[in-house]
Amino acid sequence: MSRSRIAQLICVVAPLLIAALGTARPSLAEVEKVDCQQGDFFLDGGQACNFPLFIHSEGGENRVCGEFYDKNDNLVRTFSAGKGYMLTLTNKATGATLTAPANGSNAHTRYNADGSTTTVATGHNLIILFPTDIPKGPSTVLYRGQVVYTVDLNGVWTLTKVTGNSTDICAALSD
Repeated sequence: MSRSRIAQLICVVAPLLIAALGTARPSLAEVEKVDCQQGDFFLDGGQACNFPLFIHSEGGENRVCGEFYDKNDNLVRTFSAGKGYMLTLTNKATGATLTAPANGSNAHTRYNADGSTTTVATGHNLIILFPTDIPKGPSTVLYRGQVVYTVDLNGVWTLTKVTGNSTDICAALSD
């Protein structure tokens, strides 16, 4: 499974926007609501943590996700807001688990002219950085506050701003 699909499906950094609820696109002044997605994910050791990590998500029934299009039918912005997902994270090497309750979060992603994206996420958001990212992973951190990051055309994530509190999931599951 690709890294961007994992992050999007968890609906903690950039939301996965799956199915439009109609054929005609709204104008930029309107929003097109789409379905939010959840799922289970397995990441090999060295991707999200130094050990194999399993992530189970549930809930999120009250999340709202949407897309904004310009007059030329280009996707220019997405959002996801509401009560997030309860996450159960498991160190598959030791069986240690950590559960993060469902809390409020929102994410707004802007599609830039150069093909990159910029996301501003507030509330409770799980951010997974791979060894190819900036800063270099593997790392899995639950942030409570604001996180701003960009994703370039090669899929490299760059954290540009972090405020608030954080929990290092890899460290918590290593104990």
